[in-house]
Amino acid sequence: MSILTDWRPLSTEELMGSIPGLIERVESSLEDFPAEHQEKNLTAIEALKKGAPTSAEIEDPSKNGNLVTLAFAVEQLARILAKSATPEQSLALFRSAHEIFRATISSTGPNKQMRQVLPAALRTLIMTEIERVRTGETDAGLVHENLNNIVSSAWGTIPPQLALMINEILLSELERVRSTIEKDKALHERFITDNIESVLSLEVPQRLAEVQDRWEEIGAHVAPTATRTAGRVLHRPQDLSELLLPESWKKIKAAVEEGNVEILRSSLAEVEDVLVKNLRLRLDAKADFREPISQLGTRHNPDRYFVEAHDLLLRDGTAALRKFSDIHFRRNNNTTAKEWYAYALARFGEKTDTHDVIELLEDVIQSEYYRQESNWTANWNLACALRRLPTRADESLDLLVPILKNQYHPSEVFELSLLWSLDQDREEILPELLGRSYYFEAQLLAALYAAELLQGDDELSGDHFRRVGRILRDPDHEFPDPKERLSFGELDQLTREFMENSMVPAGIEWFHQRLSDQQGRFYSKNWDCAAKLHEEADNKEAAWQCHRRVWDCLVRDRKTDLDRKIGKLKFILNWSQRNGFEKDALSMIKSSWQRIGMSESDLRIWEQRLTKTSLYPQPPARTDAVPTSTVPTKPFTSDSIETGLIREDGVNLPTATLIEADKVIQEIAGTFSGVSAVETLSGGAGNAERLLSAVQMKRPDVSSVLFSSIREVIRLAKEFSNGVDGTQAQDLVQRMKLQLGALRNNRESLPYEIRGLGQACERVIQNTCVRTGATTEITITPPDALKFVFEAGAPDKTRYASRMFARLCNPGLEEMRNINSVFSSPSSGIRFSGEGMPILRLNPGEKQIVECAFDVIGDLENEVSVRVHVTYSAGGVQLTNHVNCRIPVGTIRKPVPVTVRYVTGAPVGADRVDLFHGRHDELLDLQEAFAGDFLRKLYFVNGIRRVGKSSLIEHLGKHCGREVLTLSLKHRNCFEQAKDERHRICGPAHS
Repeated sequence: MSILTDWRPLSTEELMGSIPGLIERVESSLEDFPAEHQEKNLTAIEALKKGAPTSAEIEDPSKNGNLVTLAFAVEQLARILAKSATPEQSLALFRSAHEIFRATISSTGPNKQMRQVLPAALRTLIMTEIERVRTGETDAGLVHENLNNIVSSAWGTIPPQLALMINEILLSELERVRSTIEKDKALHERFITDNIESVLSLEVPQRLAEVQDRWEEIGAHVAPTATRTAGRVLHRPQDLSELLLPESWKKIKAAVEEGNVEILRSSLAEVEDVLVKNLRLRLDAKADFREPISQLGTRHNPDRYFVEAHDLLLRDGTAALRKFSDIHFRRNNNTTAKEWYAYALARFGEKTDTHDVIELLEDVIQSEYYRQESNWTANWNLACALRRLPTRADESLDLLVPILKNQYHPSEVFELSLLWSLDQDREEILPELLGRSYYFEAQLLAALYAAELLQGDDELSGDHFRRVGRILRDPDHEFPDPKERLSFGELDQLTREFMENSMVPAGIEWFHQRLSDQQGRFYSKNWDCAAKLHEEADNKEAAWQCHRRVWDCLVRDRKTDLDRKIGKLKFILNWSQRNGFEKDALSMIKSSWQRIGMSESDLRIWEQRLTKTSLYPQPPARTDAVPTSTVPTKPFTSDSIETGLIREDGVNLPTATLIEADKVIQEIAGTFSGVSAVETLSGGAGNAERLLSAVQMKRPDVSSVLFSSIREVIRLAKEFSNGVDGTQAQDLVQRMKLQLGALRNNRESLPYEIRGLGQACERVIQNTCVRTGATTEITITPPDALKFVFEAGAPDKTRYASRMFARLCNPGLEEMRNINSVFSSPSSGIRFSGEGMPILRLNPGEKQIVECAFDVIGDLENEVSVRVHVTYSAGGVQLTNHVNCRIPVGTIRKPVPVTVRYVTGAPVGADRVDLFHGRHDELLDLQEAFAGDFLRKLYFVNGIRRVGKSSLIEHLGKHCGREVLTLSLKHRNCFEQAKDERHRICGPAHS
């Protein structure tokens, strides 16, 4: 691709260096923006001119607001330029906006703004590249590959919905170009021939299937070989209206009109084989091994050996297998280690290792720590392993069916379960699985099996007749793929279709598959529709769980306005009251009423409606309680709550009324629900004391012993936050641990008003122990692992400068700060200039690239030893780590021009140095073709067009050696000699 294919993350220095140019560009184009945006953009530009945020402030939301505004302006300008035929400028601006959003908005994955910018850039890029496809400079396969590479370099992975969007846009644009050049026969045929394989291999929504059908029909005449090859790969099912003969449809229609079960059974039995075959073609899931969901860790942090082994999975499978084998040997009782070792063994081991894989995964599943809901990949991988053994293949289905009971699961689990149940003819589960499928073939088969299972005077359920009747109206209707992006209205319409078609089980299964995507689980509408379907199926418990997930999504969603949130909450509370879930609803409203702006009066009304009891029941009187007359009184103030008066037993007790104490409790009690850091607890010590004093005033019968542990933990937290060295920190942690047992033992005895504070103290103790005793080493990926190679330099040995890079990763759960890296080498031919790029902060799980400039000042050995030394701080402790590597030295290759690389009109010349670069597997295949006494048929080498025979043999001779050179390279001379010999013996007439 000719423009902007590199979307790797920019360093902070590169990003900050581009800000002045972006400011100038936006300022010069202010008139192109809408009037309501011009003033805001101008204000941000003037503020950035006075002083842009520093590298340390770029992630601070309170200081990077103007930079975010600039990013939105740059994005808007890129969209404007995309419409004015300047794609290079537009794409450059899109990338700048994308990188500013990445740097300023912290997120574990691509944030919302990044997910808006990149698709827009991809659309612009497709529109540009489609013209090059039309002229023959490139083809759809290369465009599709480069688009995926852009997403991978920007985000690391390709989300399924984005992959589907790329395929959809690319196919639509190819169809548009094809229709415009249809009258030019030669150009049209060349366009189809170059792109038919790529078009038929795209995975697109069902609504674009007819476009692929049109291409396949044209390709059968223009490029029959490529079309047949693609067709054999696709195995596309037929439309249901064409699958069954008109006579069959008439019989089915008559059976439904009469309500005759026997006629329906016989008519469906006649077409059973055809329906099963077409349904199997629709079920395209593959039994491939999946990465386990669980991760191996120690003390709540990922194990560094596990991280190293996991990084090797994509680069060196054999080395990864050895690493996982070592981990399993050291921790052979750990179920996670067993599962990952089994996965590596199944992927990179021998086929004879299948029995070991099965044994390991069976141990995992039988463990008391195994949880199928969150660790279902063990079941999946064991089922895939058992399929390799013909004697135990039937056991695979029994491992997949339990996964279908989870609240959500991937579509591949259901499709394989249905496919294998069809293979095994499992009558005990097949009717249920067919009823849960949203394919019409499955619904017809479900009606057939239900009719066959009737005994005596039993009647067929009316739902089956209604489903078949709906199918008769539109046999070719297809439901959207669960991974497709759908609007609120489309989801509501889809839910209504499932209900009206009496396909509620299929609708529930559809949403289970949709919710398997992590992004889909944060979309409240998905849970809302699933709740409606569960309620329609009379499954109140499942419907309530979905309603709770709806509320969780809405609370986190800042885009939804408060009025809608409150309205939805009231609907859920009313539903819970009608269906007997008052207790769970009461817990839900208490934990989130403040986050949506609900008034305290509404809260109390709902509490009374849900509990039907007094809001504050008076505690029973105690004989050992302090008499009221012994407690001194004075006017109630905030100071008296915070400090309080000292009772004779040493407990703080404010002299306030119960109403005022209730007000303090309502104000403060919920603020400790998310506290887990020692600094946060120390900062809220004053509020904590106010809360404890108010609760003691309200509950004089509660023993003061229950409050002493909490007060001691708060005191130690304040001491810890004031600054301590390593020895003092360990001493404070030990003293905190002494209070942890008392807090846990008295957890149920604490008044409910301070249980949140007590749990916060427990979390603070645990997190402090982790921070002081379980600091995690930073992971360094050396330059050689990133495929870095030194260049030997020019023949005249002139000096040159370049940059070396390494990758740093934080595998722990706590951020690392003040990270500095130093590159060094004992070689005299290379000199590094200063330190590498400093990193102010590395969040948990985050990876960043560090660079260091170097000069080649002399001759280099075949391999150069390089050391990367990193210093950083984590959990208040200064740490270091280093790694040594040996980097190979290569020669500078002359790049191959694009006009030569994509040549299609002549054979490739023998001087092409990159002919077999990265084609190791193809070389092995060709080498095997030359082995033995006979030359086998050579197939087309993917990616190499029209390679001449002489060039092919010459290059193979360089790579394969004597195995190829034993052939006669002068094959034409051999043919001429044989022809002359035949001419001499038989005469001219027979030659």
